[in-house]
Amino acid sequence: VVNPRPAALVAGANPGLSLPLALVPLQEGSEASSPQSRRQRGMARLGAPLVPRIGTPVQIVEACRTSVASAAVPYGAVRVEAASAGRLNPMPDGGVTAPVEVRVVYARAKASQTRQSRVACRLNAAGTVVALR
Repeated sequence: VVNPRPAALVAGANPGLSLPLALVPLQEGSEASSPQSRRQRGMARLGAPLVPRIGTPVQIVEACRTSVASAAVPYGAVRVEAASAGRLNPMPDGGVTAPVEVRVVYARAKASQTRQSRVACRLNAAGTVVALR
């Protein structure tokens, strides 16, 4: 499910952010998006569940997931998953950077396309997601 709850109901979510380039879908018909090419890059295991690592609270992971989902919907996202990828990194301004493993599944004409990447999710001191990298 892309976004089971509106971003306004998830504390800290920001629907106005740009999608990190690693999660942007590849153009259909490109060699890089072919199933054979994905297997060659070792991406055949993308269907396995994301395994969370200790360190980032569930509420922060959910805020980051919701922000990614909002940014991915214009590209045709049908599912967004996220899991903690480690410990929070405090910032001097009182905010934090949360490492989050994110997987986005896009609807395509012939088959779905999956993109997965570790994302640095930046939250300000108020707990609002302000950047995805």
